[in-house]
Amino acid sequence: MPDEDGSRSLHGTGSRPPYSTGSRPPYRIAVLISGRGSNLQAIVDATAARQLDATIAAVISNRSDAPGLARAREAGIEAICLDPRCYDTRNAFDRALVDLLRARDVALVCLAASCGWSVRRSSKRSPTGS
Repeated sequence: MPDEDGSRSLHGTGSRPPYSTGSRPPYRIAVLISGRGSNLQAIVDATAARQLDATIAAVISNRSDAPGLARAREAGIEAICLDPRCYDTRNAFDRALVDLLRARDVALVCLAASCGWSVRRSSKRSPTGS
């Protein structure tokens, strides 16, 4: 259902959610990309418009030439290339990804890539810390 201005809200109810719920700070998210970053741009726009209660802590790509990394840098977001070819095993790559996410206190990972990422391991933390 469109909002009054004709746009569609992220949660599909037709009304915009409050930016913050109580005293909880916005979720820190990381966005995984593999290409242009068009899905990333939608997330950037939603956070800027306060339609998404989140802060983008990092954008991570498995390709150093992904145009979305430049898109992230232009938005003032940390852009990181994590090339799986630089790791001896898939487990080593997975550990490096989890370490990057934990170091940035990421509560939620958004898989904004059309392909190329296969996230097998979680940090075993919920966004609420429980």
